[in-house]
Amino acid sequence: MKTVTKQMVMHEHLNRRGTLFGGQMMSWMDIASAICASDVLQMDCVTVVADRIEFLVPVELGDILSFDCEEIARGRTSITIGIEVMKADKLVAKSSFKFVAIDKEGKPSDTWNKA
Repeated sequence: MKTVTKQMVMHEHLNRRGTLFGGQMMSWMDIASAICASDVLQMDCVTVVADRIEFLVPVELGDILSFDCEEIARGRTSITIGIEVMKADKLVAKSSFKFVAIDKEGKPSDTWNKA
């Protein structure tokens, strides 16, 4: 896995209990996975599936998170990216996201596969 990005948890990212809001984590995971998918395919990609997002450990104010991604599958027009979110050396969340490569008109494309 390769670290794609990092985030620091700030006050605006917290829920009522003072821990990271799950929706914020999901958003960051989607963004990191999309960056990875676009880098691998060298094309724009859109999310089509987020698979079983697991929140394993609470994340708190000031924590710095690393978003580590890797390609785990590829279809004709799609790519699936596995993602793990780390806080120091502790796994805090994991999932996989599937993306479809799109052309300039926003239609699914397999041109990355034609090289």
